[in-house]
Amino acid sequence: MHTTTLRQFLGIFSPRFDNNPKVTSRNIHYHLAPEQLYRRLTCEYLPEKHIESTIVKSVWYGKTRSSARHEFILIEVEDTQFNLKNYIVLDRTPSETLARSKKIFPAKATSSGRKYWGVALDSFRVSYNGIEKQFLQECELWPRDYLEKIEFPSTEPFFLYQLAALAYVISEKSPDYVVAYRNCYWFAGLIWECMRQLQPNGVYDDRLSRNRGKFAVLRYNPGIKERDEICAAFNKEITSVENRLSESRKVCQLRRNKMYPILLIVALEEAFK
Repeated sequence: MHTTTLRQFLGIFSPRFDNNPKVTSRNIHYHLAPEQLYRRLTCEYLPEKHIESTIVKSVWYGKTRSSARHEFILIEVEDTQFNLKNYIVLDRTPSETLARSKKIFPAKATSSGRKYWGVALDSFRVSYNGIEKQFLQECELWPRDYLEKIEFPSTEPFFLYQLAALAYVISEKSPDYVVAYRNCYWFAGLIWECMRQLQPNGVYDDRLSRNRGKFAVLRYNPGIKERDEICAAFNKEITSVENRLSESRKVCQLRRNKMYPILLIVALEEAFK
């Protein structure tokens, strides 16, 4: 499969990045559920997928200035092999219908306030052109403040498939949107704390961290126990992924070795025409 086509299939880098003349300004960002992105990246190993060169370069913890004070994570992703970069938003909202019809505000964590509003819409929202402001405006996340930032060193890369696995584990653990304690603050905050725990050598900037998880007089912070449970579940999941990719990589290499003599003959025939 052609590299460009496969990149488009994976949904990480737009055909716009390949200077495709057919791409128009009408294209907008698109959604990938955590499980969807996770499966696409890890179901099997293919060199064309670039999973070993698609890294999370940095992440920002964002908070909108709107009345709901929605919190999200902005991801700067990079394909180091082709020097491509893009932006992805990772966040939790109620179902699309509910989100469009109501303004969502957190509730106090009491038995009367634990309103269940159906399955949460956890998603990776992928920019179509890599322009941050336009992307956030489309996502209705502008204007925003960045409260914290983590830059991951190239010597210890944090791969996108690892972040997808982490988001998948959290979504599977708590798939429902509950206003009091399974909202955007909980989702973004738990992912953030797990990233800091799993990637301790990241360069951390806590410029406005005191405002994270804060809504009026309320404060939502993930607990250490919950963070550690998620990290343990992630490590178990990622071990399974690495084993699966390792076996798939061997099969892929065997196929390429068998095809090598044929490809060599074809190349020689072309060279001597």
